[in-house]
This record gives sequence, structure tokens and C-alpha cells, in this order.
Amino acid sequence: MKRFLRLYLTLALATVTVRAAELTDADAVMNFAAAKNASYESYTATFAQNMNMRAMKMQLTGTIAFKRPAQMRMEMNGAPQHMVMVIGPDQIMWQEVVIGSLTNVMKMDLQNVPTNLPAAAMMKDSFTRMDPKDQLVKAKDRYAFTLLPATELHGQRMYVLAGELRADAKLAPQEAAVLAGMGKQKLLVGQEDGFLHRVEQFDKTGSNTLIAMDFTDLKLNTPLADALFIYKPAPGANVIDMLQMFLQMMSRQPKSPTAGN
Repeated sequence: MKRFLRLYLTLALATVTVRAAELTDADAVMNFAAAKNASYESYTATFAQNMNMRAMKMQLTGTIAFKRPAQMRMEMNGAPQHMVMVIGPDQIMWQEVVIGSLTNVMKMDLQNVPTNLPAAAMMKDSFTRMDPKDQLVKAKDRYAFTLLPATELHGQRMYVLAGELRADAKLAPQEAAVLAGMGKQKLLVGQEDGFLHRVEQFDKTGSNTLIAMDFTDLKLNTPLADALFIYKPAPGANVIDMLQMFLQMMSRQPKSPTAGN
């Protein structure tokens, strides 16, 4: 019995020591997470995304593979469509969408997106933010975070961060319009791996989740073949060049009366 008690006290003290070592402020957590994620050359994961906004309600599940410096492959399923997104070493983004028997393929040269095309820039940003280090940098630039009590998720203890949109956050007009209708953001960061395991975006009341992204089956620094990030449209596929489409739309817009003065 005494031996059991000694073992119990040893384990209890070890638990207290681990808990005492937990970071105690939001900036320290963000710095820890950024440093950990900077050390990951690649990752694979399964994800689930729920969107419950007035203009868009959608549930997606899929897989993601990421490899530095900026290669990505995502495969998503969400009735009634199947979608594949690939960003290769040439920084051409391919998006294949299959709805029933109809397949559309879109491409965009991410290296040549003009800064005066806000819609194209936002699209580029959404597809290239799957680098977990960059996700954390953007979150810190946009939100002021406070540290909430830790929780357990996927078998790992998590730091919980709640963020309020910064008054001085630098946002494109379209981003500002979208975020104006949203409230707090919540991040769950692994205390062991520093990875961003869950992101939640709430409405203004803070009681309804508008967007939730959850990562499971995470594997870090997994060797990934270069071929995984190469996409070739099927022969005869209808390929839409999104960058050219945006440029054509912009050229058709009426010029300001003061232009050229």
C-alpha cells in the first residue's frame, strides 16, 4: 500500500510540474507556436470545415499535404461536389471541381497576381495560408489574443487563445467588410507540437460559430514526393485562367472621370 501511495504521489507531482511549465500569456504561446511550426518542413492531415454563415452554409471534409516553401495539395468532399487544389513548385494554383458529371478546371499564376486586383489577391491569400507559421503570423497581426484555460483535444493538451479584431489591423476592403460581421476568433494550439489544431470564428454575439476548421491525423515532417504537387488537366478539360479572367473584368470596368488628369 505504501509503495502504491509513493507511486501515486510521484505521478501527481510530475503532473503538477508539467502543468506549472505551461505558458501563461498569449504572446508566449504565439511565439512558441511560431518557433515550432518554423521547424516543420512538411505535414499531412485530415480536416473538417463547417461554414454556417447567412450567405454560405457548407460542410467539407478532406485531406491536406503541405511542403515548404509553398507547395500544397488539398482534396475536399462536400455534397454535391468533389474538389482538388494543387499548388506546385511553379506556384501555379490548380483547382479541379467535379459536380456530378461536370468537371471544371481553374488555374491561377500566384506569382503574378497584381496588387490592384483585391479579389485575386484574397484568393491567393486563402490558398497560400496553409503554411501553419504564416497562419499564426496573420492571426497575430489581425487579432489581440488573450489566454483562456487549457483543454484536451485529440489526445493532447491545448492552449486556448481568444482574439478580438485589432482596431489597427491592416485589411483589404473586402476582408474588412467580411470581418466586420464577425466577432471573436478562437485558436487551439497543441502544447507539445505547437500546431494549430482548431480555428473557430464566432458571430458578434460570441454564441454562434460561423466557421470552424479542425485538423486530425496530423503527421509532421513526413517525406512527401514531388509528384504529389504536380497537376495535369485531363485531355480536353475546360481550363479557365482565373488571372486572365480577373484582368479582363477589370479592363471592362469604367474608368474614373479623373483618370489621366
